[in-house]
Amino acid sequence: MEQDSLFEAVKRPWIVDSTWTILSYPNAFARDAANESTDGSAHASFGFSRAWLAERAAFLKTVPESGRTWLLEVSLGMYALTSIQRQPLHADGVERFEVRYLPVVALPSSAADELNVAHLCAHAHFGPFAILTRRELDIFRLLGAGKSNVEIAKHIHRTPRLVESVALRLRRRLGNDTLRGIVIRSARTGFADIHETHWEALVANHTVSRVT
Repeated sequence: MEQDSLFEAVKRPWIVDSTWTILSYPNAFARDAANESTDGSAHASFGFSRAWLAERAAFLKTVPESGRTWLLEVSLGMYALTSIQRQPLHADGVERFEVRYLPVVALPSSAADELNVAHLCAHAHFGPFAILTRRELDIFRLLGAGKSNVEIAKHIHRTPRLVESVALRLRRRLGNDTLRGIVIRSARTGFADIHETHWEALVANHTVSRVT
């Protein structure tokens, strides 16, 4: 399946600049429905925090000059793949990016459409959390679900001591001073709301060099 065909049913994309300020998103973020463009102030009405904007602005730096970059987005228990593509540089020198969303939960769930889910999962990117290894992602996710070290250890068939060690490593890698901060950050990602089967598919091919 061609990647572009996945977005046939998606409404017009929104355009952002290198700070993730919305430059254009018809009839969605504008306060006046008749206004087809808006500025970054509209972000506030949707509860986008400065940290959220900063993470995505940083992620834009990884978008190649050509081709498409995928980002796994999770919000309010729904998850989607976000397609981000750099646009040709305009005369004003402002970097612009085309952003499209495809909610994974919107896909048909019949057996015949499992290949669609597999295709999407194969192209998933965990955005700011892509630096984490598979095991770190698993534990990060379960921490956000409110699981204890013992419960996580049973779930991943490892020892509580290993879980504790990875949790400490997560604090360092994600820049959080406390374990509570890691738990809160994980809970906000919504990873815990992803169905177990889909989660396994999403992380199946996720590889990051082991951090020493």
